[in-house]
Amino acid sequence: MILTALVVLYLAYGVSTHKDQRCVKPLETIQIDRNMFSGTWFIQDTYSESGIPPGPCMTLHLTVSPDNKFQGVHSWKEKQTTRSMITPEIDAPPTADPYDTKIIYVRIHNDTLRGWFLGVDYDKYGIFYGCTGINTPFVYLWTREETRNEDVMEKITAYASRRVILPKRRMIIDHSTCQP
Repeated sequence: MILTALVVLYLAYGVSTHKDQRCVKPLETIQIDRNMFSGTWFIQDTYSESGIPPGPCMTLHLTVSPDNKFQGVHSWKEKQTTRSMITPEIDAPPTADPYDTKIIYVRIHNDTLRGWFLGVDYDKYGIFYGCTGINTPFVYLWTREETRNEDVMEKITAYASRRVILPKRRMIIDHSTCQP
């Protein structure tokens, strides 16, 4: 009886905070193999309440360091110039939940983002849910192929929306002019 009440309260808290767009840990996350996930990913869609992706042709290139942490390089185009930003995975802060082994912390500029993988097919797609601060969730949908495949995007968007409430603002990243 008490366990049932705790589960109901936990689910109610999670649902209410998601409706308020506060960033909370999803109920279902996955552990990924960093080496299999490394390589180049094309960011196809982003969902967020704030922030605008830097521009078209957004990619993420991931390598794995000897201490099994991601080293990421985001790149995008601004007019005719390709820009990039290094986004390393960092150690969990002292206040982190020591039992959440699936969480990833990433340093972007002076901010620390935290996030979880919701789904992955190492050869096709990745779904990442994360938080900037405590109240700003975002979702990235990545594919291995630069060319957008609407069937794949529909499938992974539906998959993501069954695991988290997608933030309201959707941005489709244009890859049509990415080739030099």
